[in-house]
Amino acid sequence: MALLKDLAKYLAEHTNMTVHEAVLLMSSEEDLPRARLTRKGLSRHALLRAPAGLFFCDLDADPDAYFFAELAEGRVEVGELIRMDPKVTLRIEENWPSKKVKIDDRYYVLPRNHAGALNELLAAAPAKKRRR
Repeated sequence: MALLKDLAKYLAEHTNMTVHEAVLLMSSEEDLPRARLTRKGLSRHALLRAPAGLFFCDLDADPDAYFFAELAEGRVEVGELIRMDPKVTLRIEENWPSKKVKIDDRYYVLPRNHAGALNELLAAAPAKKRRR
């Protein structure tokens, strides 16, 4: 899980906010990638938990094939940080080799063995407030 700690640290440095936890998500316009990290057309995103709630951002590195080396060297660019509406539905679909995540109506995939970290991130997120 060093990758996730590195990702949280990196995002904290590059977004000027406290990041408690971060999880890498991947998507592709063609179809869902099965966590092939160097696949052409692969987009990488970060879902992060901060004191103000859950946030989502794009992560860009060049060249694409060396994403983790670029991350380790601090050369990944963080796209616009979007605070997720607490009403947004996040669902983890277990019946998939690397776990699919559905955020609203779009699917993402986690790197293999990171589903536990995503569960922890979501369980620790601030509870939705009820109106009375």
